[in-house]
Amino acid sequence: MVIAETEPPETSFRHIDGRNRPSSCSAVIDVALMTVSPRFIPLDSGYESAVEEKLWQEKRAFIKPLRYDGEEDVFRDFVLKDVAGMDALSMEVYAMNTPEYLLRKQEKTSHYESEYGPGRWWSWNAAEKTDMAVFPSV
Repeated sequence: MVIAETEPPETSFRHIDGRNRPSSCSAVIDVALMTVSPRFIPLDSGYESAVEEKLWQEKRAFIKPLRYDGEEDVFRDFVLKDVAGMDALSMEVYAMNTPEYLLRKQEKTSHYESEYGPGRWWSWNAAEKTDMAVFPSV
């Protein structure tokens, strides 16, 4: 998806085929790109795209938190909303294996384990090229 910020458009008239026709033009100030799914869900990686596609194919109820919505130290990739007995199940896609990222992965894993408990959140270690973990049952 592309979003552009422009100056206010200026309209002028051009004489074409014997008629005055309006023509608008504006200068672009800034442009931003965002990767989104076909359902306009913002995505941070191809791995997130695979998770979103599978969630959609399975007709699961989920949300994708937006970065500006979160105030916590740990930002969840997805939240599954249709797991029996749970209001929300955090989902995390680990997509890199740099030293900094692995340290952050440990922090996130510790947070999820202490906040939700073992087995009460979902993750996929895509950086190790493993198959996607099965989603929790509805």
